[in-house]
Amino acid sequence: MSVSRRALTVALLALLASALAGTQSARAAETKAVTCGGLAGAAAKAAAGDVLRLGAETCKVNLAIANTAAFTIEGAPAGGTTLEPEKAAEAIVQGEGSVTFTLAGLTFTGATKASAVKFIGAPSTSEAVTLRGDTFAHNHIESFGGAVSISQGMLSGAPTVITGCTFTDNSSEFGGAIQIDAGGPMQITNNRFTANAAEFDGGALYMFDFNETSPYPVVVEGNTFGGSLSGEGNIAREWGGGAVVSVSKEQPVTIARNTFEGNRITGSHTAVGDREGAGLLVSQNYAHLAFPVTQHDNSFIENVIDETVKPGLKEPLAAGGAGEWIRGVPVTSTDDMFVRNRIAVADGRPPEGAGLGAIATAETGAVPEQPASFSGSDDLFRENSIVAGGWGAALYVGGPAPDCIGTCPASRMTLSDSTIISNSVQPGPGSEGGAIWGSPNDQLTVLNSIISRNPPEPQVFGFASTAPSFAYSDICNEAGGPAVQSGAGNICADPLLASDGSETASSPTIDAGSNPLIPEGVTLDLADAPRIVSSRQGCGGPLPAVVDMGAFEYQQQLPVPPCAPPPGSAPVTPVLTSVAQSHSSWRVGSRAASIARRRAPVGTTFSFSLNEPARVTLAFTEALPGRRVHGHCVAAKRANRHRHACRRAVSRGTLTFSAHSGADAISFQGRLSSSHKLTPGSYSLAITATDAGGRRSATARLAFRIVR
Repeated sequence: MSVSRRALTVALLALLASALAGTQSARAAETKAVTCGGLAGAAAKAAAGDVLRLGAETCKVNLAIANTAAFTIEGAPAGGTTLEPEKAAEAIVQGEGSVTFTLAGLTFTGATKASAVKFIGAPSTSEAVTLRGDTFAHNHIESFGGAVSISQGMLSGAPTVITGCTFTDNSSEFGGAIQIDAGGPMQITNNRFTANAAEFDGGALYMFDFNETSPYPVVVEGNTFGGSLSGEGNIAREWGGGAVVSVSKEQPVTIARNTFEGNRITGSHTAVGDREGAGLLVSQNYAHLAFPVTQHDNSFIENVIDETVKPGLKEPLAAGGAGEWIRGVPVTSTDDMFVRNRIAVADGRPPEGAGLGAIATAETGAVPEQPASFSGSDDLFRENSIVAGGWGAALYVGGPAPDCIGTCPASRMTLSDSTIISNSVQPGPGSEGGAIWGSPNDQLTVLNSIISRNPPEPQVFGFASTAPSFAYSDICNEAGGPAVQSGAGNICADPLLASDGSETASSPTIDAGSNPLIPEGVTLDLADAPRIVSSRQGCGGPLPAVVDMGAFEYQQQLPVPPCAPPPGSAPVTPVLTSVAQSHSSWRVGSRAASIARRRAPVGTTFSFSLNEPARVTLAFTEALPGRRVHGHCVAAKRANRHRHACRRAVSRGTLTFSAHSGADAISFQGRLSSSHKLTPGSYSLAITATDAGGRRSATARLAFRIVR
């Protein structure tokens, strides 16, 4: 078979073109040093994987990126690369369409008319932009997103990522630092937001989407919103001092390991709408589209609502959820802490839920009402507070009143293995529910939990249509509140908690819960310690492991209680051993006798050991001079002065203590009662022990002398 010269030439050219194309496609990614002036041209030509590295300089640029290759613009490795807008009306960096670039290690500052960084993606695009380790400071604009504004497409599952960035002193009307239209997947992780402000909603983050439905997940994890120092908190006027999260129908949201601290809804006589969620607001959007929220290991600390309303408003405004506010969505919460959040205003309508509030949405046109639900396990609500006239210092579930009371589908609140302690509504007219307040048709279930010391009583208020359900919880019946002691395993006792809400060795809630009531998948307590620990020992060893009530599980072993003797064996009798005293000659003091905590500087300390817990009696007799008459030693008198001298024992009183097994000590300074002291002289002490079965020990004796 012969091949023509022309055909051979064509074939060779095709092979050469193919080889060249392969070489081009296989070109290794490059790291290129670029200048401010050359940045735009380099970005337009960048190939996938290329890194364009700027030096430590300040660049005034307005960079529009349309290149779809996945390249990176990077700051100097040692820092110091700052980008400022050349034209105030345009973003410093803007991406539009199916862009996939990364901005890393850069500082963006000085935006005044447009967001510092802006992404615009239509529903048909598949952009996946990453901000990594960038700093955004002092960007102040109107409208949306002081530092970053994102309109995200939904074509692919590639996420837009904002991670390891710092946002400080940025502002806008919505989303002081970041505004996101988040129909696609989104990851906001390990960022720090301080001193950002929104004229209306979302002091640091405003995530609001109008898409009908989205399958893509949203993750907000490991971020710090605010801080403990003065001025670090983020601020909004109406919704979400720290953050607002409101995404598409059925779009799964995870909010985890974030700290919301010191954020505020604040201002003087400026609010024109309800003020909700100083730390975090999670809400359906205006179309009332519900989405599931899973949150865990978040801290809501000292967030405050103190905004006051604008004069002349026709209707009073509510304030709710200084820690977190939930509107018409289902939230599952685990290991979240709500501590010292505060609502400091009451402008005509009762402020609600200083720790957390969950509220239904009212009907709007053809869109039906949507209830809220909150299911919390291992959660802690401590020292949250509301001014007088408020409802539910720790938790509120309901309304909104009057739109939904009695008409909306019931909102639900379920608390498992949670602690609600030392929250309060200030006394005054209308103050209700120091712990929890619920609308008449809403539902409450409390399992394995502690509710204590939350004034005013009743701590749980409302829920008239469907009585709350309580089981294996420490909560008391209170006048005006629901009947709770009819539930299985409930107790009414001071839980004797430590200041942080954890149990002490004396807590009656240890091993008092019910294992089957623990939510599925929960294996650790709020302190990340094992959720079920056997703290009690029996005579034959550890008792079966039973969960504690409350958010914390007591991890130590309690003392072994007295054990009954085996059947048929002789009963155990108390035995006193090692009976001694620290001083045999001492001066009287004023302190009452007590089990010694330290060596008494005046008086003596009696010590002994017991083989079992027992009631110990100390009987004091004084040795006084006397005369022997008819075989008895009697008091010396003029009439018997010629009789033989003797020493007589005169009873001076007794003291009784409950002593434990092992070594015990009693500090004694001569006081037998508030009005009776021993006087100087010589004394004998008889010590006996009596156990719970009435069995007595042999008597042990000591002698001592009291001097002046």
